[in-house]
Amino acid sequence: MSSPINVQLGQGAPGTTPWPVTDTAAEATLGNRFAGGLTSTAAVLSAAGNNTLITPPAGKSVRLQWVSMIPDTDNATANLVTVQFLTSGQVLYIAYAMAHWELFTGNVNEPLTVTLANAQPVAVTAHWKAI
Repeated sequence: MSSPINVQLGQGAPGTTPWPVTDTAAEATLGNRFAGGLTSTAAVLSAAGNNTLITPPAGKSVRLQWVSMIPDTDNATANLVTVQFLTSGQVLYIAYAMAHWELFTGNVNEPLTVTLANAQPVAVTAHWKAI
């Protein structure tokens, strides 16, 4: 990494001098999380059942880093959403609405699937990279 993270403490108190705090582990974590190089895929899905959100390039795997799903406010009933690597059976999330950061990696050539319980719109966004 190019430089340590400096957290400025005491910023809210007039006349204070901020204390630099160096945390190499935090810098590495933040660098991995926000270093760029990710692809953003966004879609509004409305078909009940399995919907392929991401298909990795041939010979690669999807490494999911962020996913959010928000139902349309005009939906008549709740729409339970499952985010998964369907082929391997790896279920990542089951929720009605959520936003979460965590690393998950599918198998080589395995798409990321979003399964809707019913045919009502859900906006889904995923940040990922092919590895």
